[in-house]
Amino acid sequence: DNVIDPPDGRPPLDPMQPGVFAPGAGHGTFVTGCVLRHAPEATIRQYRAVDAWGFGSSWRLKDCIKQAVQDGCQVINISLGFEDPDLIGSPAISAALHAVPSSVVVVAAAGNSGTAIPMLPASHTRAVGVGGLQGDLNPVAWSNYGPWVDVSAVAMPVVSLYVEDITDPRQDPWGMWAGTSFAAPKVAGELAGFVGEGATPSDALDRLRARSARPFPSPDYGYVLDLDDDDAAAYVLAFPPQ
Repeated sequence: DNVIDPPDGRPPLDPMQPGVFAPGAGHGTFVTGCVLRHAPEATIRQYRAVDAWGFGSSWRLKDCIKQAVQDGCQVINISLGFEDPDLIGSPAISAALHAVPSSVVVVAAAGNSGTAIPMLPASHTRAVGVGGLQGDLNPVAWSNYGPWVDVSAVAMPVVSLYVEDITDPRQDPWGMWAGTSFAAPKVAGELAGFVGEGATPSDALDRLRARSARPFPSPDYGYVLDLDDDDAAAYVLAFPPQ
């Protein structure tokens, strides 16, 4: 009841193949479930920056960031991105992030390519980049890494809300997925809890870092965070996230 759907409605999950899931179908719903798990009292606004195949543009993401700020969002989670090997960046995304007020914290997934190539927007100085860990809090091999990663959280597997499986209507709307896309909203949810208590984004980040499972940040994965309260992270997935 406290989730506000994207203003552009709900298009078919795969317009090219009616009745079939697109590869990213349910991604945004899943991310929302991760946020709610850690911030059940938060009001969540969803913004559709890419389609169910993961295609979009930096200009569309820029518009979503600006709209989130205008709508009064205090924590912005971005579970998507693109690699920037030449460090050219994106004028649209950079301008939007620099325009985000200091009273708003931006969290972004580091990516799942197992590379140190910076990922935008996670590598931007205005964002908190989130890497991925295994259940034992060691880095998962496919998580992107580097000095631009600020914190890391368990990213495999994550159990969360999903969408109804249109190929099997009897199935309950939950699922398991893996990726930094789902580590990031855990961090966003925790920060939302602190901000909801009146903490500034800076104070909220300090409080989150203070909960690190290790006293010093890793040079490639930042502060290691144990944010799970059950044994879901004990499962092992033998395949990388798509």
